[in-house]
Amino acid sequence: MTTEESTQTSKTPSEAETAERSVEARQNLYEKQKTVYRSSVSEDPESGFSRYGFGYFYSVPAEERFLIQSKIGMPCREAADHYNLGNAHASREEYDRAIECWKKALKLDSSLHAAVFNIALACERLGKTGEAHKHYETYLGSVEDPEEKQRVEEHLAQLQA
Repeated sequence: MTTEESTQTSKTPSEAETAERSVEARQNLYEKQKTVYRSSVSEDPESGFSRYGFGYFYSVPAEERFLIQSKIGMPCREAADHYNLGNAHASREEYDRAIECWKKALKLDSSLHAAVFNIALACERLGKTGEAHKHYETYLGSVEDPEEKQRVEEHLAQLQA
């Protein structure tokens, strides 16, 4: 093989490289469309869904999905739905709304001890230390893990100080 033929061969992408680039291009297009979808649904859910349907709905993070569902009026029917919506609000530092959701979750399923802990934490972040203390105490009643119990007790001691 001559030097010229060798140079031409190395410049021509292999089938594997071409396929890889094609996959990358589709992934980039998908990510761009997902970004446009998220923006569209966030700004105006009705037009966003009429344009995209639910095609990208399950591709967005769970917390964002629950906020979208709330925005378009899809009711939370199960405790887990309320719990997850509460987590979504908390991630946006909307603690009052998060607490409401977690309380609804607890009405439907009193065994969601993580919701009690989250309420305590949210109350603390809102500066409602007395209320936070009450919820931490309730949470402690459900904790079986000795290390977790000790961690929460230590945190309660710091809250009282």
